Amino acid sequence: IGLSMLVYYKASTFASVRNSVKPLPEFQTIIHDLKYASNFDAIQNDYMKSQRPMQAMGLGNNCMYELSYALKTHFNRYGSNESMPAPYIEHLNLIGNIFDDRGLEALVDVLQHPYAYTTTLLIGRNKDITDRAAIAIAQWIENKSQKGDKRKDLSWLEIGGTSITAEGFTALYRAMGTRSFTFLGTEYTDSRVLQYFPVL
Repeated sequence: IGLSMLVYYKASTFASVRNSVKPLPEFQTIIHDLKYASNFDAIQNDYMKSQRPMQAMGLGNNCMYELSYALKTHFNRYGSNESMPAPYIEHLNLIGNIFDDRGLEALVDVLQHPYAYTTTLLIGRNKDITDRAAIAIAQWIENKSQKGDKRKDLSWLEIGGTSITAEGFTALYRAMGTRSFTFLGTEYTDSRVLQYFPVL
């Protein structure tokens, strides 16, 4: 009983940290600009000088929910010609954060917005990302292919250093076969997982 309680306590603690950790202050600036800015080229904040402002920022699930809501607002405004595209959203770098499948699923859902324009998604070096998230991304790729929407396609995906297994890679591999895809990054992935995918 003691061991079971210890395991439960540790799991609960990690889940709490994942949801409540406070990201860098620049995150709230990013959220504000996504909701209200019109011309991202004119913004001179320090985070805009970086091509990867949200990499290793300490983003947990709550931050991903907040980002997803801001992106929905931004894509609505972009579709109404009220906002220019944001370079760091077209090439969305979330490497090294601490959200899990639930946070990523919220993001994938909003990236299917009719006026979304993200072509690059980097989510590697996060062991809390599993097959569940990979399957959600695969379904997104397949849905976009079936709709025949060629305005903006995800064509560059980096998932190395996650907990995605052969099941998740199989789903992604099949989805990517439905259309042209530029790159699938698998650095830091166990070679045993990739042994059945010689082209990766």
